[in-house]
Amino acid sequence: MKSSLRLLALLSATLCLLLIAFTRGTLNVSSSANAFVPERLQVFVLDVGRGQSVLVISPAGKAALIDGGSAEAGGRVVNELRRRGVQKLELVVATQAGADYVGGLRRVAGSSDLVIKSFVDSAQPWKTDAYQQTMAAVQSASIPVTQARRGQFFDLGGGARLDIINPAGDGTWAEPAEGESRENANSVVVRLLYREFVMLIMSGGSAATAAQMVEARQNIWAPFLLVGNNGSRNSVSEKMLSIVQPRFAIISTGANNAPAPETLERLKGAKAEIYRTDMNGEISIISDGRKHEIATERKSAQ
Repeated sequence: MKSSLRLLALLSATLCLLLIAFTRGTLNVSSSANAFVPERLQVFVLDVGRGQSVLVISPAGKAALIDGGSAEAGGRVVNELRRRGVQKLELVVATQAGADYVGGLRRVAGSSDLVIKSFVDSAQPWKTDAYQQTMAAVQSASIPVTQARRGQFFDLGGGARLDIINPAGDGTWAEPAEGESRENANSVVVRLLYREFVMLIMSGGSAATAAQMVEARQNIWAPFLLVGNNGSRNSVSEKMLSIVQPRFAIISTGANNAPAPETLERLKGAKAEIYRTDMNGEISIISDGRKHEIATERKSAQ
């Protein structure tokens, strides 16, 4: 009888250990999570057509929005925030003055059911209509504005943080490379970190921007890369990719603005798995800081 009890206890203990091991090896989250999930970082690259809008929800439930797409996409961005239960944004980052990036933020800033604690931009006096209109909405809503500068970081709670690695923010401005705009060259570039998860969000920045950041001793290594400037011809270079070493490359762009073939070839040469909003729709990344899941609205990675 005693030996049977010992055998039963041993079997029970073994089963418990196997269950624990299985649980640790599986990222137990829904790929269509709509709200805060404890111990999970959620990143949603929204499908806003040409341009960019990225929603981040930290493991502590704090939300940040990076860009808002075009003015036409602003309503879609606000609806996505509501759908995911976001009522407060700790941080809104306007990475550059292009209409496809900052235009939709006017609608976000003017939403009466959204609280925005801080609005971050490069503080460059851009003259574009989209930028001027968005900043007017920010001022009207009395949202505090912070100038982005290299070395800043924003604590999103739960161990997640957002580092600013461009622009320098010291009054000097990078001159654009050939074929690049001044707005793109001076885009706000951020690095999202949570435990072992690292994502580089290049926004309008190019390979030339990355080279300047490396020269300024900024760490741009990141397994997840949100390719800059809709995947344009100058958005990545072989040298840049050898430093970033992306395993996953995401391109936010519209159906009539396909990424440059040479950019796609360079990413494939770097053995990065490619996702595109024009083909995959909204792209979701959920991570516990070690493992991750990627979900798309349609189709698979390129």
